[in-house]
Amino acid sequence: MRNTKISLILGAALVLASCSDFLERKPIAFFTPDDISTGEDVKKLLTGTYRSLIWQEGDMLMPTSQDFMCDDGFCNSPTYGELQMWRGTQTSYDGYFETAKWVRDYEGILRANSVIYYAPLVSDLGETLRDRYVAEAKFLRAYYYADLIEFYGDVPYRTEIEGLKEKISPRVDKNIILNNILLDLDEAAEILPPEYSETSDFGRATKGAAYALKARICLYNYKYDWCIDACRKVMDLNIYDLHPSYEELFTPEVERTNKEYIFQQQFVAGRSEEDLSGIFWTKYSAFSAYMVSQNLVDEYYMQDTGLRFDAPGSGYSDLTPYSNRDPRLLFTIKVDQGSMTGAESTGYKLQKFVDDDANAAKVHRNDEVDFPLLRYADVLLMLAEALVETGTYDYDEVVGIVNRIRQRGDVMMPIIEEVEGKDGALSRDELREVIRHERRVEFAFEGLRNSDVRRWKIGPEVLTDCYAAVKAERENPDDPENPIIYYTSKVFMERTFNEAKGYLWPIPAIELQTNPMENNPGYTN
Repeated sequence: MRNTKISLILGAALVLASCSDFLERKPIAFFTPDDISTGEDVKKLLTGTYRSLIWQEGDMLMPTSQDFMCDDGFCNSPTYGELQMWRGTQTSYDGYFETAKWVRDYEGILRANSVIYYAPLVSDLGETLRDRYVAEAKFLRAYYYADLIEFYGDVPYRTEIEGLKEKISPRVDKNIILNNILLDLDEAAEILPPEYSETSDFGRATKGAAYALKARICLYNYKYDWCIDACRKVMDLNIYDLHPSYEELFTPEVERTNKEYIFQQQFVAGRSEEDLSGIFWTKYSAFSAYMVSQNLVDEYYMQDTGLRFDAPGSGYSDLTPYSNRDPRLLFTIKVDQGSMTGAESTGYKLQKFVDDDANAAKVHRNDEVDFPLLRYADVLLMLAEALVETGTYDYDEVVGIVNRIRQRGDVMMPIIEEVEGKDGALSRDELREVIRHERRVEFAFEGLRNSDVRRWKIGPEVLTDCYAAVKAERENPDDPENPIIYYTSKVFMERTFNEAKGYLWPIPAIELQTNPMENNPGYTN
């Protein structure tokens, strides 16, 4: 009942469609703000605010792409900018992502501001629906601003229904924006329903989504007590739970019925002409440029022992390196042992979100796999991390959360008491590392790793060389004419963390040309 497909169909900032709900087709009418006079007009504006969540300009602005900029993957094509971001050579002028994200977020903010302004002015909307539309717009505005301050730091703060280029707006301290969007989320959570009963409303922001987004923003900005409070409010709704199958979770079969997705980007097969179909298969299966790193593969522990592959007594064999591993490894990563030369490929591609069966006809840009922006497993691990970071926590509660993630039905990794804590309680630092590991393997390619690296300030340690798998031979003493095939790894691409630029992206040239401002450290205007 909670998750169905939404066709979010507005294109330009104030484009209105002649439709009655989210399931109608592409917009056919264009209106100026002066034409917004009815509740239906406001509803369409709100639809456009959601539409900004969908990837634009060829669908390349995907959260998954951000994992190919850090230590989970590598993209050898310079066309759209992952490679520049990975190397730390991005500028305000030659990249794709810094501009696309900036424009996407501010378009969404402009649309949200329009809903917030016009909803109280129309006469036929009704108080209940008016308040809910405003609450949804505040949630979405908070989402877009949270994205901006996470990647750019201080940014212009726009709350009026101005055009993107109509006003000179100075950069505003991110902490001021942070406090305002947290207030927006508090106000939205008071109004938004826990669930929707009408089919046409499925997929809109809910009370749980507002609390979960607040929790993430607070965690990313070191407001741990507030994060804990928001996580507990999500849990107290008694709506969400872990889906029993990790493999099944990222498929169309359960995306509308699972209890784990709190808020998601939604796609529909056969709607590529309207930019409503996803491109996971096209981008990550048909296109060879996107490769998963050996660095990430190494983080999936052995299933029997719960140890890292290179730990003493782990049970690892370089003859069968993917046997007896955390099942999330093969649910997330596709192993191509035939390409393991270490020259042209790392030997790994993305499996998560890629529906090979649905694309058997090799139809490009036709995926219907939804993408989770907020899910319950993240709420649980955010709670565990925030508890540990406060320094005052119930040890059993934190351990229980991690164990719960590990013991999902088709994962069943050993619990902490059997591995890390078998000799006694873990220290705060040890718990912190356990949680960080769990986040990496649980949320691989969900667009969270980049932010985790940033807030933990671990760039110099992890944003280093990318490794590839290599198939090799060694002498077989029992049969000298048939050498033993084994698997090792080697450096695929060298990298050094760019300390000068740190973790922030540059303010894009498109903004600097119309709104002069000082750029982030390490960048010039």
